[in-house]
Amino acid sequence: EIEAEIARLHKRQETTSMSLAEEKRLIKDIDALESSKKTVASIKSKDDELNATRDQKKALQTQLNSKDKEIDAVQSIIDDKSAALKAIYDQEADKRGDMQKLFQARDELRSQINDLITQRNAIRDAYREDNNQWYNYQRAVRKQKQIKYEEEKAA
Repeated sequence: EIEAEIARLHKRQETTSMSLAEEKRLIKDIDALESSKKTVASIKSKDDELNATRDQKKALQTQLNSKDKEIDAVQSIIDDKSAALKAIYDQEADKRGDMQKLFQARDELRSQINDLITQRNAIRDAYREDNNQWYNYQRAVRKQKQIKYEEEKAA
């Protein structure tokens, strides 16, 4: 576009007769257009860089959105697992409560058993004492009978 304008101005300078002031102005315009070519090229370069950066930003945004979806999916799985784990923990807590009741019942039964064992031991000791007295009585009776028998035999 600038090249076309410069070429048009050169052609006009070459083909048209004009005053010196007009020709100076035309040459000044051509020089201005030549210097603006560098500026336009620089601006175009910056614009291209900006477009490349925008494209890169779009690509990164797409990747970011993809990663967000992956994170959401993983978070959903984590939430599901956490809920399942909480349910299991609650069940275990209920079982622990039941276990405490069972432990208390076991301790009560153990106490009752110990009481019964103590009673049994007391009864057994009393029986042994009575049994020992009976055997002692039987020995004494036999001893008396033996003494009596020996006295009768000696007499």
